[in-house]
Amino acid sequence: MDKRIVRIWYILVALSLGITLWYLSIAGAKIWRYGRLSEETRQVQVQSWRVVEKSSSSFAIESSYVFCAGDRKCQGSTEFAPPYFMNYPSASGAIDKLQKTEDWTVWYSKKDCSINSLQKVFPFKECIHAFLTLAISIYFFFLKSLLSRWYG
Repeated sequence: MDKRIVRIWYILVALSLGITLWYLSIAGAKIWRYGRLSEETRQVQVQSWRVVEKSSSSFAIESSYVFCAGDRKCQGSTEFAPPYFMNYPSASGAIDKLQKTEDWTVWYSKKDCSINSLQKVFPFKECIHAFLTLAISIYFFFLKSLLSRWYG
């Protein structure tokens, strides 16, 4: 097989493995954060809401709250996950709707109640990205044997 083809193969494998490791680490970290929120309680008192400007056209909502984790009283804050709002008035309008909700659930870590959230969302997108990049890496890994059959 031509040395240029082998070099290109090494570059493709190294590049795809690097990208795969990157996406696997992102997915792994988010799954780990998701798994840490193992306990839940409905004894929550939301204290405040605010709009957080992420960029000039991206606004998130953040809440601060107090909750009871067994016999402990804990504080927490949650910045709600994307999709974010495109302007301040739409985010403020969403806060008005959220303030009317009285039944909130807080998920928290059994070991440390300072690790908590009003949202517990499984990272499907990150897992799909990790799976796809892994599939591409496997493809490039077996590409060498395919090329050696074609080019001898």
